[in-house]
Amino acid sequence: MKEREREREREKKMPKVARHQHESFSSSISSSISSGGGNANATQQHNTTTTNTTTQTQTITETDQSPDALLAYELNQLSFHERNTINEEVHGVRDCYPEETPELLNDSLASLEKELSKIKHKPAYDLAQQKYGQIKKDGTYINTDRFRLIFLRCEIFNSKKAAARIVAFLELSYEICGELALYRDLLLSDFDSQALQFMRGGYFQILPGRDRSGRRVVGNFSGDFNPRHHRRTDRVSL
Repeated sequence: MKEREREREREKKMPKVARHQHESFSSSISSSISSGGGNANATQQHNTTTTNTTTQTQTITETDQSPDALLAYELNQLSFHERNTINEEVHGVRDCYPEETPELLNDSLASLEKELSKIKHKPAYDLAQQKYGQIKKDGTYINTDRFRLIFLRCEIFNSKKAAARIVAFLELSYEICGELALYRDLLLSDFDSQALQFMRGGYFQILPGRDRSGRRVVGNFSGDFNPRHHRRTDRVSL
């Protein structure tokens, strides 16, 4: 109470202009504090909501790390149409690939050539063209339609993605197998006895049957596989 009385006495002694400025300043400070408090409360409430949502998401994904739980969680993030399309693709009911007409193949191959020329850094690809591009009619095997259609089909005829995949494939092949991989397909005769022993272990096998769409099925039987007993280059190249 005494402080308020002293404040009033000081205000009475102030000139009118100074008193008006003092009152305006005090009013603006009070308004800012009031407004800031509201914003602070709103910000705090928003942060709390965000934290709760993040915690809930982490709980869903971290509570049960089993493959089935993680797969179910990821599938639930997709729309019904996306989940149905995936199921039909996996079970061979129908696929998302376009009908391969001569026009589609020719246009895609031409577009792929343009996309490859746009990629500036592709040392393995450029080396293959410089050293082996003129050895035979089509040059290196990476210039053949057979080779390039593999990558176009893999990317559903997206030329830009197919070009990037070819460049990445050649970089890895050159690193693992040397220049041989820039000229032709690998053969079993290219591998030594240790690599062939790994292959005969049967960790990866092409099954004799096919799915309902006529596609090959690859089986992974690497449950007892010990990576320390086999060279990385053999695992990748084979």
